[in-house]
Amino acid sequence: MRILVADDSPSAADTLAELLRLEFGCRVVVAYEGEQALQMALAERPDVSILDIRMPRLNGIQVARQVRAAGAEDGAGVVPRLIAVTGDLGVNDRWTEIDGSFDAAYAKPIDIERLMADLTRHWHGQSARPTRVRFDVQECFTRAVRDVLPLMARKHQTVSFDCTDEPVLVEADEVALRSGLYRLLAGLSDVIGPGFVVLNADVSLAANGDAVLQMTAGGTGELAPAARIEHVLQRLSLRQELHPRPGAGGMLTTASGTCPSSTGTVQFSAEPGEGALFRLDWTCRGGEQPVEAAACASGARAWLIDTDGPAAEMLERRLQRSGWRVRRFDRVLAAEAVLDGEQHGTSPALLVVHEASATLAQVTALARRLPAQSIPLYLVNAGSPTLTGPDPAPLSVRVQPLSPGDIGRLTEHALRADTGQRAGPASAWSTLVQPRRRVLVVDDNDVNRMVASGLVKALGYDVVCASDGLDAIEQCKASPPDVVLMDVNMPVLGGIDATRRLRELQRAGRVAPFAIVAATAAVDEETERRCREAGMDGFLSKPLRLQVMRSELRRVTHRDI
Repeated sequence: MRILVADDSPSAADTLAELLRLEFGCRVVVAYEGEQALQMALAERPDVSILDIRMPRLNGIQVARQVRAAGAEDGAGVVPRLIAVTGDLGVNDRWTEIDGSFDAAYAKPIDIERLMADLTRHWHGQSARPTRVRFDVQECFTRAVRDVLPLMARKHQTVSFDCTDEPVLVEADEVALRSGLYRLLAGLSDVIGPGFVVLNADVSLAANGDAVLQMTAGGTGELAPAARIEHVLQRLSLRQELHPRPGAGGMLTTASGTCPSSTGTVQFSAEPGEGALFRLDWTCRGGEQPVEAAACASGARAWLIDTDGPAAEMLERRLQRSGWRVRRFDRVLAAEAVLDGEQHGTSPALLVVHEASATLAQVTALARRLPAQSIPLYLVNAGSPTLTGPDPAPLSVRVQPLSPGDIGRLTEHALRADTGQRAGPASAWSTLVQPRRRVLVVDDNDVNRMVASGLVKALGYDVVCASDGLDAIEQCKASPPDVVLMDVNMPVLGGIDATRRLRELQRAGRVAPFAIVAATAAVDEETERRCREAGMDGFLSKPLRLQVMRSELRRVTHRDI
């Protein structure tokens, strides 16, 4: 491996170069200004170039751009791994340039251990995270929908969700597919106003054994202005075309392209007065379906209490497909009246209530009147305050929508409770190992980082750390966490700007969605408002307290049945 280090601080450049030589035993060349760095990059053709973004004559961004241009003109198209380093306090204003020119970026002082690991993976052709894992495509789609529902709820978009029932297992990049799905769902929310949204995934096995996903996301809300739609399509890397509508006025907008996250094929159309539609077609070689038949509820009773008509109707249909006999109510009082006059054996085996239809206390009281073997569920959106506390027995609080795997497990549980039979062979869903949640703690203060990490570990989460917002972005791009605990005030890139950049990357499908919670000593309304506007999901005040952190992390993480 050959490495170029360029920094206008000779001591910083020489020290880093010596560390790299000792670690890798490789050739390392050093430049102290931009023109020299460019000449050496073109002459030496290093495998990795580490460039300070502030250097005389040519800065690191200019050098990186010219190196990329030279690689593009070269017949082989070889471009080294380009890494930016900076201690510039105004880096937020240049973040877009850095992100577009470099493969990675590090804040000064450089996290040497992480840099060495990055270079080792690059040299051995490895990724920062396992790119191929075994997962269920329907569960992946459900997770993406759970992530986008709070965004749609804030825009008063009513959502109907459905996907095929039979699991299809693949070995592929789950994070990339989920990122690609989320970017399109968020894109739909961005191009329409309040209205009705339909999210559907059809997953099947082709004759050659390939897994095939067709995801459609359509909405009937009023279209955003043309400039906004154009901006969203550019963000999604789609080629836009405008077509006149004879006799109808206005223009039909279409677009197509390849999703850079999932590599699936994307099509888009939008028509004034009609709405907008995204479609993703994705194929993965070597899909698999379980040989055992899906569980059937065989007419077991399910009660559904939900005032949201379209969402409730679709959930009713999905339960019926699994053999449930569903009865719907629009309020808890109506269900209680049935219990008051019930005959033996008419109580439901499953109770599902949406949080918009009843309070937690109302549903808990109703659940306590049901037989012990009944399953009472309280469905909430991701990030709901209801998720902060423990589930009130016997109620289980779950994030909507229910996935096919969720319904399958509920059905299996109901059958065992009804027949007294032992569980049969493990289902396809239970064979998928669920890793522990991972929290990225971001803080420039060593003590604060250590304390926050200790508290997070004590709560049962895995922990990784970053010392600046710029480093946090790079870690999230390489291996997205489940939650980011973000300090607000940091020297190179602060938490608010880092959050804003992460949300941009998520909407572009370059980073998988996750929750971001502020952790700051600045406990005032203005700071909290700025955090919320940047896209943070929660707000913790320093000094951090274990119980408060437990509640907040519980609220923002999605829990599975």
